[in-house]
Amino acid sequence: SQKSFIQWVYTLYTKSKASVTTNKITFPKLQTPLSPLLFAIFVEPLAADVRQNSVIKGIHSSISEHKINLYADDILLYLDESQSSLEEVFNLINSFSKLSGYSINWSKSISSNLNELIKLNLDPIASVKINYLFSMIPLKPPTQRFKRLDSAITKFYARNKKPKISLSTLQKNINEGGLEAPNFMHYYLANQILYLTEWLKPKDYYNTWLEIEQLDYKHIKLSDLLFITTTLKCHNCFNNPLIASTLTAWWKTLDIMNIQLKTSMLSPIWHNPHFRNRKNRPI
Repeated sequence: SQKSFIQWVYTLYTKSKASVTTNKITFPKLQTPLSPLLFAIFVEPLAADVRQNSVIKGIHSSISEHKINLYADDILLYLDESQSSLEEVFNLINSFSKLSGYSINWSKSISSNLNELIKLNLDPIASVKINYLFSMIPLKPPTQRFKRLDSAITKFYARNKKPKISLSTLQKNINEGGLEAPNFMHYYLANQILYLTEWLKPKDYYNTWLEIEQLDYKHIKLSDLLFITTTLKCHNCFNNPLIASTLTAWWKTLDIMNIQLKTSMLSPIWHNPHFRNRKNRPI
């Protein structure tokens, strides 16, 4: 019952020794397992208002309209007619903030520039959260940032002296003479191609981001993309930067493993840029 749930929450946090105060409102320490659930309950009224507001226009698919996604304390908005929709979103947030004390860090809020998203999260960067960032940020960080990470690791192993062993050697397995030093490019690739498992075999529950990604591939299933060669780059759907980034990571992984992607029984025929008619157009 509601009463017993409140009693359990009270019991768990009665002797809590750490807390975070924001806008004069004290929240329990973020490390406790119950904190994300409490925050989800706290922020859901705002999400419900966004979904039910007819002035706010989202992205339409064949099944539904997507307006908002919540992940921990992050909010992701999918908006059409951005001027009027944004104004209404701001009004809702301001009203919600006055009632709840909740506020948004606007300095870390992005309207459309995905490259700016990378810059805010990866500069400066802490290697301790690198896998989380690689899994959450949909685009590949600039090559220069990988070089900075490699430089930091090299200095660590060399104790800030001139390195006597190359990082590529240190990254090898111990039985190959290395120390299994982290390879951040491989970390990035591993996190990116993890999403391919969702393309191949979607879970039973409804997945919003899969439906949104499928919107740009009206004639090709996401599960078929893995079996199309790099000729897919000439397809209009490759203009989607998120899917293009995932596929590029997939092709890079195959290259590292010396695996050549060839046409197979799993390769689709229709709308596959690799198969062309007499007019040199995809079938």
